[in-house]
Amino acid sequence: MVEKGIEPEMHPYGACYHDLSEQQGTGVIEWLKENKVTDVIVGGLATDYCVKTTVLQLVKAGFKVILNKAACRGIADDSIQSAYQEMQDIGVIFIASSQELAR
Repeated sequence: MVEKGIEPEMHPYGACYHDLSEQQGTGVIEWLKENKVTDVIVGGLATDYCVKTTVLQLVKAGFKVILNKAACRGIADDSIQSAYQEMQDIGVIFIASSQELAR
């Protein structure tokens, strides 16, 4: 089971860890590895904070990450563009929508 946001004193942005030092996992990475998942499609709120942090955590854990832009919303244009650049620099694949997955 994966739980996130249950500890009132812990509010890191990413979905993979409960703590800012990334020592206390939520179980997401372990579950994906146990189930032999290699590619992860990500979307969510907010592109420039939570989504970006989750993507960075997943890439660091060895997953191929695809960011579905249609499934994301960000806070501010400049920080969204900066987040896109940071994710692109580490090899994240971008798709405009899930329709691109059919190709």
